[in-house]
Amino acid sequence: MSLFGIMSSRRSLSRVGSLFRRTCTTNESLAASVPPNLELADTAVLEPPKESPVTPIEFLFPPKFQETSIPVKSFKNPDLNTSESVTLDPRVFGVAIRQDIIHQIVRYQRAKLRQPQCTKRVGDIRGSTRKIRQQKGSGRARVGQNRAAGRRGGAKAHGPVLRDFSFSLNRKMRALGMMVALASKYREGNLFVVDKLELESHRTKDLTSLLDSHGLLGSLALFVDDEVEKNLAVASRNIQHVKTIEQKNANVYDIVRREKFVITSSALMALQERLISQRYHLGKRKAILNNMSEFERLRDIGASLEE
Repeated sequence: MSLFGIMSSRRSLSRVGSLFRRTCTTNESLAASVPPNLELADTAVLEPPKESPVTPIEFLFPPKFQETSIPVKSFKNPDLNTSESVTLDPRVFGVAIRQDIIHQIVRYQRAKLRQPQCTKRVGDIRGSTRKIRQQKGSGRARVGQNRAAGRRGGAKAHGPVLRDFSFSLNRKMRALGMMVALASKYREGNLFVVDKLELESHRTKDLTSLLDSHGLLGSLALFVDDEVEKNLAVASRNIQHVKTIEQKNANVYDIVRREKFVITSSALMALQERLISQRYHLGKRKAILNNMSEFERLRDIGASLEE
């Protein structure tokens, strides 16, 4: 079950498959009913849909996320079984799937990316404000300065102006959105943890063969590391469906737009710590609690001295 799956042409093919399934019950009748001039790229759409192992209720609200670990795979050697694993914090991966939170954060990020065009007003155009000709006596229409909107090369009447479309969101809400995005990738089975994202060469061909061996070729994938290696950054430039970012720049919009999420073990641990500190940040309350604990400690010391 994919909440943020990428829409493709399978939807149109599934409609054709549903039409065939209504009239055909066996493979023989199905083969007889399919027109000879129709060739389907994927015949799996004609098969009945498979039941998902996870129900929608369990996907949105898991019973109780127990602290578990995810195995770490080797990026250079896909066939090598490593004994390493990374512990998944239930405070991050045990949250409910909140589509409303994801929607707000995507709007927040896209609004900050908007760059509207700007046209020139009368005061922005270079030139004189002198009246072109006298008001009366010429027999022609009355005109003003040469920078008016009705003149060639003049101002744009009621054109767009620079404006800021961005709005603010609380830091805790943004951290919760990241938790929801990571939890959804884990429950979909699209979260992959590797030891290191390193390549021996910067050739795109080598990275393509490596992605094919991992089963990631052709899928929209996001690679996250503490610091992106130069060879990986250069090799992934020519691959349209692959993007590499650093852990500190990981965001909800990039995670939601891509199907696969590949991250190193060290980056995942650092990302969990950052999200927990942002989500459960106490702020001034922490200082107050620290002062209260210090006051209680001094009070206990004074009471023991009096005794």
